[in-house]
Amino acid sequence: MGVLCQIPNRARPVLIGKSARKRGHIFINQQYTQDKKLPFNRKNINETPLFFQQNPTYNWLFESSLDDATFSTLNGQKTVNIKEYEVENKFNNEVKGRILLDEYEDVLINSLGLSVKYDSKFKQSMQSLQLSNSP
Repeated sequence: MGVLCQIPNRARPVLIGKSARKRGHIFINQQYTQDKKLPFNRKNINETPLFFQQNPTYNWLFESSLDDATFSTLNGQKTVNIKEYEVENKFNNEVKGRILLDEYEDVLINSLGLSVKYDSKFKQSMQSLQLSNSP
């Protein structure tokens, strides 16, 4: 049994884009873990990357990705490039993980001048190219 979806006649593509992504992990060493009195992140060994299974002195905190995306109008006359660094909390204690993530964000903001944004790359592209997704 399928679902019938009707797409309005006025729906049309407005952008074309491509993105390259690099993934990584953020971790702390055993000394920092002890100094902060943190548990080691071993909640679900099946979801723990092999590197941290094989190197138990490193405490896995976050998963990260760096995206380099380029969007263009269909006619190619306007283009925008968006670089996005995203960090996801993987720590087994959600509350302590959130505190560590906030500390990490503060360092990135203060030392690198980055800013926190919650809009999708598509929405940022639409705004930057001054396009509207309504007719």
